[in-house]
Amino acid sequence: MVKYLPHLRILRINGCYGMGLAWLRPLQDLEYLQELAFMNDTEFDCNDIIHIYDESVVADIDDDWQGNAADNDDEDIDQFDDFEPAAEEEEEGTFMKYRKTDYLGEFLVARASTLTRLSFEGSDVLGFKLFVACEPPPLSPTTEDAAEAGKVGLSMVVDRPCPPILGLKYVNFSKAGIDRAALVIEPLLRQCPDLEILDVSNCLESSWSRFQWSILSHACLKLSTLNFGGFGEIDNDQLILVIQACHGLRSLIAYQTNIEDKVLEAIVDKWIGGQGGGGGDIHLSPRAQPFLELDVSWCTNLKQGSIERVVQTISTLKSIKFSWCQYIEMSVFQRPWGCLNLEELEAQGLDQSPGHKSNEECIEVSIFRQVSKLKRLRRLVIGSDVMLVVRDKGFGLLLESEEREQQQEEEEQQQQQQQQQVGLLGLEYLDFVGHEDFPLGESEVEVIATAFPKLKHFHYGVGLVPGEMRELLTKMRPEIQQKEERVYF
Repeated sequence: MVKYLPHLRILRINGCYGMGLAWLRPLQDLEYLQELAFMNDTEFDCNDIIHIYDESVVADIDDDWQGNAADNDDEDIDQFDDFEPAAEEEEEGTFMKYRKTDYLGEFLVARASTLTRLSFEGSDVLGFKLFVACEPPPLSPTTEDAAEAGKVGLSMVVDRPCPPILGLKYVNFSKAGIDRAALVIEPLLRQCPDLEILDVSNCLESSWSRFQWSILSHACLKLSTLNFGGFGEIDNDQLILVIQACHGLRSLIAYQTNIEDKVLEAIVDKWIGGQGGGGGDIHLSPRAQPFLELDVSWCTNLKQGSIERVVQTISTLKSIKFSWCQYIEMSVFQRPWGCLNLEELEAQGLDQSPGHKSNEECIEVSIFRQVSKLKRLRRLVIGSDVMLVVRDKGFGLLLESEEREQQQEEEEQQQQQQQQQVGLLGLEYLDFVGHEDFPLGESEVEVIATAFPKLKHFHYGVGLVPGEMRELLTKMRPEIQQKEERVYF
């Protein structure tokens, strides 16, 4: 391939789970390579990572390496031997002796100036250190004594090559099997000053126990998107440093993590500072870019107040997801929202607030009323097992203006019609969860069929849409793909 496609710029290989990295050696000669994706999109199995020290797994890696090496001539095999494996570390046990040459680091050094996108999503990067060739050899007793005595400078004692600056802007290690992040990710990030997107979502947490997240705050200042969803535990104080230092950060994906309120407060404060209202805080800069995306679904440490401040303050938001957060209630929709240009909203599984029945306005009504004000909404995921998705509880607010209550004043009716036509007419994806004792009837199906002309996908909880209603919707809008999903509360 390298011989016959010398100008290859993009190489994506899928279904590579369990393969080694020896095959990377020939790719070093692709002088124009800009993107390398070595992926596996099958279901992630944590057991494959937990048992990385089993000889059977190591044997598979060795067999793959030898198989790749066998395909090369003797000259290439000799070139592999020029790179020495990393020095053994006692704390890592006998697994270190199985480490092979650092093909990944060697490849990145060779393609430092051209490669901008790198993905190992769902693949193994086990047992390999980056930039092994750039590590100094151990000092001899003689030169070590001389260096300590100050008679000879350390730089003179050892000719220490420095790892090159990499041109990577996109790095994806999502669901990747990594022996230790400190040996793979940290050395990589230190050499990526232009990095804009980092995805390390759904990685095994134990592999990252020593990872220093604050490295991003001084090594990757151009970072715009950080995705560590499904990570579990993370140092919130280090994350705040990243938010304050990376002025271009626009997207934070942190679902199923221990993210805390103070992180959201830092995001809001930075956004306010970027709008010129930050006062004298040295961390707040008008260079800060508009914040666009936040995903904190299934985060049990967040309180409602921090989410309310986000939706009330950050008007630039395009996407926000806070489904299934333990302490966030449906009453969040009763507060005024400033992010009226939302294109994506996910807020399923929110509970009722105590004494909600005594409220002057039913919560279900306030939810649909707030949704109807969103001007560019394309994706809506909403509802809970206690929510009554029926027309007299607010669902009718999503209808066109002529279907709304006639008691409203003419001026208010026209205003709502204008908001409706700017927003919900663009809805393409709708996912509803409701009370199983109150399934959708003909009038609600009518709303779905008439209020959303661009709707392509309609998902709903088990039992929410009876069979005859599905048939009715299919008859009215055959292009809509319906899907019944079981939701676990």
